[in-house]
Amino acid sequence: MTKSFADVLASVTRNQQRDKSSWVESLRAKGVCAAHPDDGWVNREKREVVLQYPDFNDGITLGGVVALGSKDQWRIVRIDSKRKSPFGITYWKFSEI
Repeated sequence: MTKSFADVLASVTRNQQRDKSSWVESLRAKGVCAAHPDDGWVNREKREVVLQYPDFNDGITLGGVVALGSKDQWRIVRIDSKRKSPFGITYWKFSEI
């Protein structure tokens, strides 16, 4: 019996969620407080990140570590300072570890 497209999609989605959950738990075990895709919300020149849609955020503090990237490739950075824009957006300044 062949699986329907919906069954295959559901299976792939479950596997991806399981893999992501495993990655998040391994980051938490290493003391990482948040993870965010290394995308347009990361300014590499200014070394700032806006946590617009984090993979998880257990509460960022100064000196905390954040993973930038995805479960397949990421880098760890340390939060050095923060600033707020006039519109209330928080920019977290980081340094490479």
